[in-house]
Amino acid sequence: MQFIMNKILVPIDFSGSSDWGFNYAYSLAQQFGADLYVTHIYRPPYIESTMPTAMIEQILSDKERELLKHLKACAQPPLAFPNENQLNRVTIHYILESGANSGIVDIAKNNDIDLIVMGTHGAGNAIEKVWGTNTSKVIKEASCPVLAVPIGAEFSNLGNIAYATDYDVNDIDNIMQLVLFATAIDAKVHCIHINNVLDPPSTDEEASFKEKFEARFKDLPVTFSARSSTSVEEGLDTFLRVNHVNILSMLTHKRSLWDRMFGEKSMTRGMAMRSKIPLLAFHS
Repeated sequence: MQFIMNKILVPIDFSGSSDWGFNYAYSLAQQFGADLYVTHIYRPPYIESTMPTAMIEQILSDKERELLKHLKACAQPPLAFPNENQLNRVTIHYILESGANSGIVDIAKNNDIDLIVMGTHGAGNAIEKVWGTNTSKVIKEASCPVLAVPIGAEFSNLGNIAYATDYDVNDIDNIMQLVLFATAIDAKVHCIHINNVLDPPSTDEEASFKEKFEARFKDLPVTFSARSSTSVEEGLDTFLRVNHVNILSMLTHKRSLWDRMFGEKSMTRGMAMRSKIPLLAFHS
C-alpha cells in the first residue's frame, strides 16, 4: 500500500484562513514532490439574458482574467521558504470555477486529487462551527483525504501525528496510509483509543484490534494505546496536549467516533483547543 501524493488541492478565497491553508499545502507539496492545484470558486457576474453573446463572453473573460491575477498574487510561498530552489520548486496549477457549475469536491474528482488542504477559521462545538460549514461539507463528501488547517498551524516540527480509533475494521488500512505519510515528513504515528469510564470496557474489541495492529505494524514507527476518561472528548484532548500532537487523524463515517466528536449534538468542551490542530480526515 502507498500513500499517493502527486496532486494536492487547496481552495483560495483570499481570506486569512485560506492563506494559512495555502502555505501549509505548499510545504506538503514540496515535502512530497507533489503538484499543487490552487482553486478559486467565484460568484458569476450579473449578466442580462438580453445581452449579446459576445458581450457576455467578454464580461466572463474579464472577470476570470482579473481573478487569475489575484489568485497568482495570493498563491506565493514565503519569501524565505526553506530549501527552495529550482530543483524542488513546487509546480502550481490554477483553477478558476464558477460557483454555479462546480464545487471543491467536483474539482478534486475531475483532477484526480490525492489530498485536499483547506484553511479554516471556525471556533465552537459542532464541526460546522469548528471547521467552518464549507470545510465540513468537503470533509463529509470528498472521496480523498481532507486536511483541515486552522489559522496559526505551522508545518514545521511535525513530530507527532495521532490517529483516533474506535476499533473500526477500516482503521488498520488508514493507519498504514498515515504511517507512509508520516515517514515522508519524519513523524511518528500514535494510534489512540479513549474508553469512556461510564460505558462497559470493550475488552474483546481491544484485544482483536491490538492483535491485528501488532501483526500489521511490527517494526514500523507507530504505537497503540488505550486510555480511559470521563469522556472521549476530554480524554483525547488531554492526549493531544500531553503528547504535543501536531495533526489529528480520524476515519469519518456514520455512527463512528467522528460523529461523537464532531456531530451536531456534540457538546465537546475541549473543541476550542483541538480546533488549533490540523485534522486529517479519511473515509472508509
